[in-house]
Amino acid sequence: MSINTVTVSGRLTRDAELRQSQGGTPVLSFSLAVNERQKNRQTGEWEDRANYVDCVLFGRLGEAIANRMSKGAKACVSGRLRYSSWEGRDGQRRSKLEVV
Repeated sequence: MSINTVTVSGRLTRDAELRQSQGGTPVLSFSLAVNERQKNRQTGEWEDRANYVDCVLFGRLGEAIANRMSKGAKACVSGRLRYSSWEGRDGQRRSKLEVV
């Protein structure tokens, strides 16, 4: 049995981008900044450290919420993790992990 479920909450780092797949399916792409609080060992102060999470939403729901997904807006996303890798224009191997 494989369990692949994740929920993240944060703020949009940029306006969401709505496009169409080759098959005509709406695809909404955006990135979330998710903060992690850590105590600085030298100063003893609490600090926020941002983690950036790429997200992709397929279908009519993406169309319906696209106009509300602007930079700085709060969002909570539940989905599954997807790993992608490809070769960049410079010949370097690239990869990313995103929530779908």
